[in-house]
Amino acid sequence: LALAVLGVAGGYKVARGQATTVAASDTVVTGLATVVSCVANLESDPVIGASWATAVKGDQAGTPAAGSILIKTWKPTASGDATPIAATTFTKLVNWIAVGT
Repeated sequence: LALAVLGVAGGYKVARGQATTVAASDTVVTGLATVVSCVANLESDPVIGASWATAVKGDQAGTPAAGSILIKTWKPTASGDATPIAATTFTKLVNWIAVGT
């Protein structure tokens, strides 16, 4: 009980880590059997080619595989247009947290 995380349902575990981007969508193996929730944030300073990071748990049956998440990085479409599109600058640090079994 001393190791329980408040706000996490019984039987769930929390995994966390830091990834370095190599593409606009990177698969990260969390060490969990199945992921039910995840978040990510860009630790590296934003640049024109990589401004935001998100985490996606997907269907846990193929994309990505069970226990993995996708870290996606984004950039603005153009000056004056903040619509997100896939990042084109990589080697950025992204912190992530996943909850699962």
